[in-house]
Amino acid sequence: MNVDALTTALAAIVRRIDPDAGDEIEAAIAEAMPRLLESDGEDEPGSLSRADLYRIRAVKLIARLSPPGALASPALRRALRLEIRARIGELLGAPLPASAYLDRRGGDEPEPPSSAG
Repeated sequence: MNVDALTTALAAIVRRIDPDAGDEIEAAIAEAMPRLLESDGEDEPGSLSRADLYRIRAVKLIARLSPPGALASPALRRALRLEIRARIGELLGAPLPASAYLDRRGGDEPEPPSSAG
């Protein structure tokens, strides 16, 4: 996934949350991308990883572009965290390992595929 694809994916998330969101959503996200993807370089032990920073910034951006109260549902917030985690993993080229800081509570791990059969 490249930056344009991430922009489109984030815009689609905002439109699912707010079907009345206009065409300016994609432009607002594209404008925010340089800040969202800004990084201090290498990950250091004991610090937030680059992926953690991207996840936090993406969720904050979506919250800022969504109507007040739109993210009140815990189920919606959980789904949003999982989707953002997947999208950032695609951007970085690999599934993201659990974050020591963002995934501590548990329950935000993707469900393992069932081996029914």
